[in-house]
Amino acid sequence: VKVTGAAVGGRLSASSSDAQEGADGELSARVFRLMIYAIDVDQTRRARDAATGALAPRSRSSMRLDSAVMEFAQAFRRAYIGEHAVATSKVYVRLGEKLGISDHLVVLNVLASKVACNLRDYGAVGGDEVVGKSLALLADLASGHSSGRLLGKLSTIREMLGNHDASHFPFMKGPDTRMGRNRTSFYQTLARIMFAGFGTGAFDIETAFEAFMHPLD
Repeated sequence: VKVTGAAVGGRLSASSSDAQEGADGELSARVFRLMIYAIDVDQTRRARDAATGALAPRSRSSMRLDSAVMEFAQAFRRAYIGEHAVATSKVYVRLGEKLGISDHLVVLNVLASKVACNLRDYGAVGGDEVVGKSLALLADLASGHSSGRLLGKLSTIREMLGNHDASHFPFMKGPDTRMGRNRTSFYQTLARIMFAGFGTGAFDIETAFEAFMHPLD
């Protein structure tokens, strides 16, 4: 995963070719397949944990893998998401052929869902590095003009905006000052997404802010 991230991150827009983008697409498809599988496993595990009332701890190997996945996601974001990305890039052609992922919105949905999984799984007991990288990715996606406006359309993000307290994201109950910085970053990003959504009509101004504030009451 780290090697794939390094390869994708080494892409230069001015010198990229169809062959290079095609190779990036082949490599990226494997990591996106891994993310989709991890999201499905997380949903199954959360349903099991809810039934038993216990939160299963994540292993060190899982932490290292999820940290590497976030590094890849950042590299992919810089190269293929945002104002300078080309939707018709060969990367998206390959992702469409391999996984049915054919545009920015589907890619954003996978990335946002994986970030949400990480924020639910880590931070309360270990995994601070994964939480930090996940929050950084979400903040960078929200800061982009096009990606930030698209995030508000995703069901995963809408769920975050309505359910964002420590009971849903245990990382906010972390044991030291990193928790405070992480929580500040999390709420700054969610607020940015919400206000960007007002501009696009993705959210109703009269009700969205009230719904956002409700978990904090």
